[in-house]
Amino acid sequence: MSGNDPIDDNFSEELASLRIERDGAERSSRDKLHVLSLISHELRTSLSGVIGMTDLLQQTPLNHEQADLLDSLRQSSSSIQELLTAILDYARIESGQLKLESSPVSWRALLAACTEQLRPVALASGLSFHLEIDPDMPVWIKGDPGRLKQIVTTLTREVLSSLRQGGVRIVVTPSVGESLVVMIRSAEVADTIAPLTSHATVLGGNTIPGELGVMLCDGLIRALGGDLLVACEAGQWQAFRCRLPMQVCEAPYSEASRIDTATLPRLRVLIAEDIPVNQMLASHLLARIGMQGIEVAANGMEALEAVKRTRFDVVLMDVGMPVMDGIEATQAIRALGDQCHQPHIVAVTADAYDENRSACLAAGMNDFISKPYRRDDLIMCLSRVVI
Repeated sequence: MSGNDPIDDNFSEELASLRIERDGAERSSRDKLHVLSLISHELRTSLSGVIGMTDLLQQTPLNHEQADLLDSLRQSSSSIQELLTAILDYARIESGQLKLESSPVSWRALLAACTEQLRPVALASGLSFHLEIDPDMPVWIKGDPGRLKQIVTTLTREVLSSLRQGGVRIVVTPSVGESLVVMIRSAEVADTIAPLTSHATVLGGNTIPGELGVMLCDGLIRALGGDLLVACEAGQWQAFRCRLPMQVCEAPYSEASRIDTATLPRLRVLIAEDIPVNQMLASHLLARIGMQGIEVAANGMEALEAVKRTRFDVVLMDVGMPVMDGIEATQAIRALGDQCHQPHIVAVTADAYDENRSACLAAGMNDFISKPYRRDDLIMCLSRVVI
C-alpha cells in the first residue's frame, strides 16, 4: 500500500494554491490602496494651492459677483477634498486596513457637536431639526468618536438634501443584545425601511446622489460591528437605521477627576447659547457639578439683558450666536463697567484655534473652552473662577 494518500496530496496542493491566491489578492489590495494614496496626495497638493489662492483672492477688493464666484470655487474645492478623503477611506475599508479608535464616547456630547453643524443647515433650508436621546442611554460607551460623528453627519446631510419641506429627526435608543440604534429620517417617513444593498441604484441604473457617502458609512458601520438599513425612493434618501455595538465603559480619566466638585463654589451661571441641545447639555452638566441659579439666553442680546438685571458669577458665552454674537455681547457687558456686576466670561466655540482664543480674550473674556460641552472641561474652567 502506498505511503502517500492521493487525496491528501490533492488537498494539500489545493490548499497551497488557495493560499497563493489569497496572498496575491492581499498584495493587490495593498498596491491599489498605495496607488490611491499617492494619487490623493498629488491631488491634495494641487488642490491646496487652489484653495490657498482662493482665500487670498477673497481678501482683496471684490464686487458682489466676484465674491459669489469665489465662494462657489471655495465650496467646490472643499467638496473635492471631502471626496478624496471618502474614496481613500472606502479603499481602506475594502482592503481591511482601516484603523479604528476605541475610546470612551459620550453620545450626548457627540450628538450636540453634530447638531452644532447640522441644525443651521436645516434651518437655512426652511426645515425643522429634532434630536431625541433615550433617557436610558448610558453616559459613556466605547467607540471611535471621529467615525461615529462622521456617520451621523453624513447620513443626516443626505436626508436633508432630499427634503424640500418638513424636517429631519434623529433618535438614539439602546437596543437588545448590547447594541444601540440611531434612526435618522424625514419627519414624514415611517419606521419600516429596506436593507441597504452594496450597489444602491434607482430604477434605470442611475446612481443615487450621495451614494458614495452612504456606501462609506455602510462600510464604517460594518467595520465597527454594526449594520445599516435604508429607505430610498425615486433616488431620494428618506431614512437610515444604524445599529451599533454598545459597550458601556467608565468616564475617561483627566486632571478634572482630581478635583472634588464639592469643593467648587456654588456659582450662579448664565448659558448664552442658541442651540437647544447644547443648552440642555450644558444645563445638565452644570447641575450635576453643583452649580446653581442656572439660566439660559438664546443670543448675545438676551445675555446682555440678563447680566443687567441679574448678578451672575459666570457666563458661558457661545461665540457664534444670532442677533448679537458672543464677542459683541462681551464687549457690551464690559462697556457697562460698574453699572452691573462683571461676571467671569468663558468663550465657548467649536473653533479652538489660537487666533480665535486671542480674539475672545481681547474682547474681554476670561477663559476659553471648545465644544462640545464636556464635564471635565467645565470643572477645570469653573475651578479657575475667582469671586
